[in-house]
Amino acid sequence: MVGRRRACELALAEAERSFERVQGSDEAIRFYSSSQLNRMAGSCYLFLGQPQKAVPILESAAKAASPASKARAIVLGNLGLAHARQGQVDAAVGVLHTATDVIERNRGGGGMNVIFSAALELRPWRDLPMVQEVHDRLLMLGRA
Repeated sequence: MVGRRRACELALAEAERSFERVQGSDEAIRFYSSSQLNRMAGSCYLFLGQPQKAVPILESAAKAASPASKARAIVLGNLGLAHARQGQVDAAVGVLHTATDVIERNRGGGGMNVIFSAALELRPWRDLPMVQEVHDRLLMLGRA
């Protein structure tokens, strides 16, 4: 979050080593997810201004996450954000629709914050019907 790429990558490498030591008998195993490292790494690369590096990592995390989980909504929101920051409007819109589907089921506040941030980054394309549709869906989330 502070923009130090080298320190961030060292921390991610240490986290990876720690996750490799996780065993089924660990007391906190119920809090562990195999997608945690990719979720963290994808977020890190977004904060470092490297959305192109974040995309494949976040795609992998989204595939590994439970279909209706709050974590998946956040990952998909970050993926939409990464696509938007690269000007990949079609990809961003598609991912944001999927993220909205997840949030409609779980009402996860963290995911909602992320997808609203991603939608804001689509403002340069707000006149496109597909972007308007995403914005309309997000407005409807507030009504439920």
